Amino acid sequence: MLSEEQRKIVEKIDGKVLVVACPGSGKTTTMLERIHYMVSEKKVDPMRILMVTFTKNAANEMSERFHQKYPENGEVCFATIHSICFGILRTEFPSLNGNSIMKEWEQKKYFKTALKDSIDKAYLDEAANSIISMISYARNAGLDPYKEYNGMIPVCDTQVNFAPLYKGYENLKHSENKIDFDDMLILTLQLFKQNPVALHRYQSLYDYIIIDEFQDTNRIQANIFYKLAELHGNLCVVGDDDQSIYGFRSADSSIMLNFKKKFKDATKFTLSTNYRSGKKIVEYAGKIIDHNQTRFKKKFEAGRENAGDLKFGIYGDELDENLAIIKWIKELHDNKEVPYCKIALLYRKNVEATTILPLLKKADIPVSIKENPGNIHNHYVFEAINAYYQLSQLYDPKEDKIPNNGKAYLTKILNCPSRYLKTEFFKDCDLSEASIKKCVNAYFDTTEYNSGRYRRILNSFDELKETLGRIRKMNPKMFLKAIVDTDFELWVKQAAEFRGLSYETAKAVLHDVISEANSFDSMEEWMDYIGDFQEFLDDCANNPDGVRLSTFHGSKGLEWDHVWIRNVSKGNVPLIRSIEENGDAGLEEERRMFYVAFTRAKEEVEVSCIKSPGMFVGELFDMGKAKSIDRDKQFAFAEIEKYAG
Repeated sequence: MLSEEQRKIVEKIDGKVLVVACPGSGKTTTMLERIHYMVSEKKVDPMRILMVTFTKNAANEMSERFHQKYPENGEVCFATIHSICFGILRTEFPSLNGNSIMKEWEQKKYFKTALKDSIDKAYLDEAANSIISMISYARNAGLDPYKEYNGMIPVCDTQVNFAPLYKGYENLKHSENKIDFDDMLILTLQLFKQNPVALHRYQSLYDYIIIDEFQDTNRIQANIFYKLAELHGNLCVVGDDDQSIYGFRSADSSIMLNFKKKFKDATKFTLSTNYRSGKKIVEYAGKIIDHNQTRFKKKFEAGRENAGDLKFGIYGDELDENLAIIKWIKELHDNKEVPYCKIALLYRKNVEATTILPLLKKADIPVSIKENPGNIHNHYVFEAINAYYQLSQLYDPKEDKIPNNGKAYLTKILNCPSRYLKTEFFKDCDLSEASIKKCVNAYFDTTEYNSGRYRRILNSFDELKETLGRIRKMNPKMFLKAIVDTDFELWVKQAAEFRGLSYETAKAVLHDVISEANSFDSMEEWMDYIGDFQEFLDDCANNPDGVRLSTFHGSKGLEWDHVWIRNVSKGNVPLIRSIEENGDAGLEEERRMFYVAFTRAKEEVEVSCIKSPGMFVGELFDMGKAKSIDRDKQFAFAEIEKYAG
C-alpha cells in the first residue's frame, strides 16, 4: 500500500521530477511501482525506460525484484552509468571489448610497483588505493590531475612525486589499448559534445530516465544524464542530500540541491516518513542532521509505532569498549536469540576493525566484513616486536646462544633500540660471549678502536640477553610493556624518519598492536591468531551469516535490527583531518556519515566513545550531561537527559 506522497510520485511520469527520500522511506518500492505504472497504465514501451543505479549489485537486485513482481511488464533496462557508457563506446568503437577495461587489480599492481621504493610495504595497498582515488576524484570533477596534484603529494603520510606516477599509468593504458572506468564517462561526454548525430541516436533510445542515488552524482555523470534526457525531457532523479558521503569520489550534493534551479519547471516531492527505524531513532537522527546548513529542510516522521532503544557509553580505553561490544553481541544472540546477521558494528575508519577482530574470534562470534582493514602484522613495527618474541623463544640462557634460525631475528633488532651497529658484522652472531667478541672485533677492524665504545657494545648485548631471558615466559600485556620500556617508541620514531614515513602512523600501528595483544592470555595464542589472520579475514569476507563489521561508508544502503556505532570520540567522529582539510564542508560531510550510520538501525542504536565524546554526541543531548555519566557502561538516552549536567 503506497502512501499519498508515494502515489503522487508514481503517477507523475512526465517532465523533470525531483524526489528527496529520507532513509527507510520506501524509495525503491516507489520507483518500481512508478515503472509498473508507466508500463501497465500509461502503456509505455518497457524497453524505452532506463533505470540508472549507483552500483552493479543495486541494478541487479532492483531488476530481479521488479521482474519477479511484474514478469508481464517486459524488459526494462536497469543499469549503472558505467555500463551505459561502456555500451555506447563499444557501439561507436567496435574494437573495444571486455578485455579493454583496465581492471582494479591491474591499477593496483601498477601503483604498488611504482610506489614500492617510497612506501612501507604494509601500506602499499592503501597507498595504491589512495593514488587511484585522487586521480579519479580530479578527473570526475573535470580537473587536470597534473595541475591538481602538482609536485610532491602526501600519500600515507609520505611525500611522493605525482607526475611520473600519473604519466606512467596513462602510458600503461595507452600501450595496452585499455580504458578505465573514469575514461568511460569522460569519453562518452566528449562524444556527446562533439558528435550531435551520435548524441541524438542515444537520446532516441529512451523516453523516460530515472536516476537513483542522485546525491552521489558527480558533474560529468550529471552532464551525461542531462544530455541523454534533452530530447524527451522526462528525467526523474531520486536521492537524499543528507546521505551524500562520497565527496572523496567527487560526488557533489549541490547538483541535487540545485536541480530545481537548473530546471525551473521540475516538480519536487519529499518522502519524509521513515518506515525502517523506531520513533526515537528517527527523532535523534533528525537532531543530528538538522545541524547541517547546506541541505533541503525536512520534517522527519516515523512510520512505526515502537520507539527503539538508544544508549550511549564512555569507556576508559579501547579494550574496555571492545569487551562491552562483545558482551552486547552475546546478550543479543544467546539470550534474545537475535541472529548474528541482524547485528552490525560500525566505525569511521577501516583500521578500527583491527583490535576487535581477535576478541570476536575468541568469543566464537562469526563475522562478516567486506572492507579489508589491512594487516598491521606486515608493518615494520610489528616485525620488530615479533623478532623480539621469536628470539626470546630461541635463545637458551643456559647454553647462552641462539641456533642458526635465530640469527635473522637478531639482525632485525640489532639496532632496536639503536646501538649504531652495522648488521653486516653481526649476521653470523649466535649471542654467545665468544661470538659477540668475534663480531665486535671484526667491526673495530674497520673503524677506529675506542675502549669505552667497545665496552658499551658488550654491555648492550648483555642487556639484550637479559631482556630475552626475562620476556620469554611473559603474557602479551607484560611482554609488550617490557619491549616498549626498551626505548622502543624512540626507535619507532627513528625508524620512521629513516624510512621517510610518518611517525604518527607508526605510533598508531604500535597502539593497535598493543591493543590486539591485550586481547590474548598467552603469547602462543596471539601468535596462532596472527598466523591464521589472513585466512580468518578471507572467511569473514565470505560469511553472510556473521555480525557485520563496516565503515560508515560501507554501511550505506544497508540495514540491521541492532547497530553499535563505536569510537564516536573527539578527533575521530567527526574526523579532525576532514575538518582541517575541508572546513565547514568537511564537517557537514562527517555529520552526514554519522547520520547514515545512525539510520541503519531498525530497533536499537548503541553509541560509544573512548575517554572524550566527539562533538556529534553533544548534538544528541547536552554534552555536559553526556560527560557526567559513569564510565564503562551504556546508558539509555532518556536516562542521560535526566542528568543534572
